[in-house]
Amino acid sequence: MKAVIMSGGAGSRLKPLTESVPKPLIKILNRPVLDIIIEKLIAADIREIYISLGYMANDIIAYCENRNFNADINYVTEIKPLGTAGGVKNCISESDDEILIVSGDNIFDFNLNDILNYHIASDADITLCAVEVEDPREYGVVMCDDDSSIRAFIEKPTWENAKGNLVNTGIYILKGSVLNMIPENTFFDFSDDLFPLVFEADMRFMCYKSIGYWGDMGEFN
Repeated sequence: MKAVIMSGGAGSRLKPLTESVPKPLIKILNRPVLDIIIEKLIAADIREIYISLGYMANDIIAYCENRNFNADINYVTEIKPLGTAGGVKNCISESDDEILIVSGDNIFDFNLNDILNYHIASDADITLCAVEVEDPREYGVVMCDDDSSIRAFIEKPTWENAKGNLVNTGIYILKGSVLNMIPENTFFDFSDDLFPLVFEADMRFMCYKSIGYWGDMGEFN
């Protein structure tokens, strides 16, 4: 299995801190968030790791090289912004393996193997990891059928149209064949561009409902 860590953002919500430190290297409990994520991937026996880079790419590469993780880490820098799905395609153009995607600024305590096992058992084309939050207005709300298949999203809803508090964490597992739906060298997002195609194709799109902590570094400004 392969993993892609999305680490190209400038972290504008955390300025001025991110003017000197890229967001994935900001420390939580004296450890960079990226360090924690890579260790979680290794603990799940995922050792082929791609890091999608943009802002302060050289600082992230230098940190990882100095850290000497027990994994095959590949660094891919975007020449232009490619969006979330486009960034994954830029890292891995094709694959026969499953691909796990996680943001380099996410903090979570999920067991990644639990999500992978669910993905395989449900024979999903795409599995999205979701959590329940008290206030869903800053997130993408996930709407599911009784069998946990995803039928719709509502991005950053008002209270009136929230339709629930189950939200997208930005952690996904894809079958390698899904990469064929993402164009090369093109700005392409998961929520805005790829997922509508998945609904149209009536693919198996499943929601894994996690119980545990999840947060975005941008919340701690």
